[in-house]
Amino acid sequence: MLMDHEGYEGFSFTNQSLNSSAEVRSDLEQLWPNAGRTFFERLFQLYPASSFNSSVFQRQQIFGDAFISCPTYYMSTAASDYDLPVWKLNFDAGAETHGATQAFIYSTSINR
Repeated sequence: MLMDHEGYEGFSFTNQSLNSSAEVRSDLEQLWPNAGRTFFERLFQLYPASSFNSSVFQRQQIFGDAFISCPTYYMSTAASDYDLPVWKLNFDAGAETHGATQAFIYSTSINR
């Protein structure tokens, strides 16, 4: 089994007009409406705004890790529990968007 994801998976799923940490938090509160103050405090310790070029990239990284990267980890783990060989690919080339690997993996016109 080959599991893959783009390094910027969350970009296509992120509002490109986010300009502040408050806007990022408000946006994430829509994803996790039952999360409390301590959840968001810890989340922003793991993903500090100072580590990103903009609020958009902070939010896209959080989304990508939570909804795309982590599920590929759990799917890979479950498959390997049944002795299925598993490889996980983190694809950081191409368009840097969701689905960017398809053109490289499935194309017959790209020299390999």
